[in-house]
Amino acid sequence: MLLDARSKADYHIDHPRAGTFIAVSSRASRFSYYWWEDRAKEPHFAPHVDIHRKPGYDPLELFIEPGTFKVPQDTGLIKGSHGYPPLTEQDYLPLIISGSGVKGNEIAEDLCITDVAGLIEKVLS
Repeated sequence: MLLDARSKADYHIDHPRAGTFIAVSSRASRFSYYWWEDRAKEPHFAPHVDIHRKPGYDPLELFIEPGTFKVPQDTGLIKGSHGYPPLTEQDYLPLIISGSGVKGNEIAEDLCITDVAGLIEKVLS
């Protein structure tokens, strides 16, 4: 799915830091930056945690191979998608905040993810 200006507004992600277009993978998938098809051609940083050379977050870094400290290249280890728009009420997650800085009636029903940082700041201040 490719979101443009109007469809970004439908998903409440039309804030200034959002890109012109947002590509969303299918529900049970994720985008991979791997441009090589042959492990012999992978870049030297592929099997390592290397945030400065990898183009984006690599969730495979959560699965270090035991005894080697190497990042596996098996994309089948990743289950689901990161940030897929909710389709049903069951897809929504609860936000539980406690503290004197935020009152329940200050939190919007359709809270945008970019508003959460401000709520946390209120609680901590």
